Amino acid sequence: QAIVLLRGSFARDKELTVAVKRDWIPTIINWFGRDDGVYRRLFRMAYAWNPEAVGGVLEAEMDREAAGDLGYILCVRNFALVWGRRLAERMLQWVGRHPELRPVTLGSLTAELLEFDVGTAWRIWQRVSRSKAHARDQKAAVLGGWLGRRLFIVWPKVQGALRGEEFARAAFLHGTKGRDSPRRKIVEKGANPVWVADAFQMLCRLFPREQDVVGEFRPSARTEVGQWRDGLPIGLAAQGTLKACRELGRLAAQAAGTERIFLNMQLQNGIEGMRRRAWKAITPAALAQKSVGAGISGKS
Repeated sequence: QAIVLLRGSFARDKELTVAVKRDWIPTIINWFGRDDGVYRRLFRMAYAWNPEAVGGVLEAEMDREAAGDLGYILCVRNFALVWGRRLAERMLQWVGRHPELRPVTLGSLTAELLEFDVGTAWRIWQRVSRSKAHARDQKAAVLGGWLGRRLFIVWPKVQGALRGEEFARAAFLHGTKGRDSPRRKIVEKGANPVWVADAFQMLCRLFPREQDVVGEFRPSARTEVGQWRDGLPIGLAAQGTLKACRELGRLAAQAAGTERIFLNMQLQNGIEGMRRRAWKAITPAALAQKSVGAGISGKS
């Protein structure tokens, strides 16, 4: 609070400014008022004064969260206000120095980065996937972060990595973890319907409907993957485009039993959506023109 009250004196008092730069950067960053405009200005000021100190706080926060009981890293989103190449490189170096990180730590870190820095999140996947120091479950967790947040951005690039069924199952299960539900964006806007249909077929093969668990008090990752799977055709229908309807028709033609009934229902929903999108309200001028053409007089 003292820093907030004295913020107007920084330009005039060089001794105060030096002391804040040297000793108070962590206090500014960890201040509770994150949604406050004053806080945002102080955060930017702190980074401009001492970017190395801000990077040090980032590393300390990641160390603390990685060592916690759950192991989720959620702090990086707090640094999005000043995020750039310098902090991204520091975070990547931190990941490189810790090949022992738990899968959930790597997966949550990737998922958080995908909210504001897709490029750095992709670099984490590239490094971890090629690294001999990282175990298969760690790699599955990083890929799961991508699948759960940006499935249809990354889909054509990672299909090769998903060829092994055991690895693919682990990646999709990891994709249900993190701060937000991946089904928040089941089908991202503008997602290629072919990719959505391919992902649905893969999930049907990896997690068959007949193996779904019903009536769980607390939904497991397996239950969430089943809901994720069933949400993909619903997302296709919501697109309401000819291409999406074609893919739903293809899926329905290849399915049987209750699966076929479900997909045909979504196809009908998609067709209705397509018709709604194509419909245009008739204007008064057009109505008057049609009336005249039909010999109907406004005086009759």
